[in-house]
Amino acid sequence: MDTDRGSSFDPQVVGKAVTSMVQLICDYPDETTLHVHQSESSVIFEVSVSSADYGKVIGKRGQTALALRTLIRAIAGRFNRRLILEFSLTRAHD
Repeated sequence: MDTDRGSSFDPQVVGKAVTSMVQLICDYPDETTLHVHQSESSVIFEVSVSSADYGKVIGKRGQTALALRTLIRAIAGRFNRRLILEFSLTRAHD
């Protein structure tokens, strides 16, 4: 039995999975980007989407965002990590 689950945690793999799920929701998936910020105690996944897709990703009363965060929380528990999922708008192209 694997007792040290934290040793196999790869934030890039989790980030790719989150990005893929968000892109499936979006009308403009190519404008979806991911930034991963790590500290000793936590990993923050910041997913940026186009303004046209932001409402879809958040969902009615935040239900879609909550569902994605619940999934992240389940992954966090498996690896004994604190994972945070944040959403933002993609910066406008100049």
